[in-house]
Amino acid sequence: MRKLAASLAPAVVAGLFLAILPEGASARQSRDWQDCARNEPDVSIAGCTRVIEHGGRETARNRAIAHTNRGNDYINKGDVDRALADYEAAIRYDATFPNAFNGRGRVYLLR
Repeated sequence: MRKLAASLAPAVVAGLFLAILPEGASARQSRDWQDCARNEPDVSIAGCTRVIEHGGRETARNRAIAHTNRGNDYINKGDVDRALADYEAAIRYDATFPNAFNGRGRVYLLR
């Protein structure tokens, strides 16, 4: 039974990964999301900006995530005004996304 579970695990993980990609996602969109999640602020800001520019192709939650990620990178670069704008946008897209509220709170503490 364990051998069967171990052999199925990679397929299940791959299936879950594909399930979270936007429907009809192009390879370019996938790279944009990968860049948006990177720990390199300049690369991440550029990737998140491209995701945000996709506009209607993304769900409101995904746009909130992209704005929040970009806001985090702006804070790391010391640009609290842009960070605040991104957190506010994230909250407009999804008022239930706690990371956006946490980020906005960080901005208020830094001001």
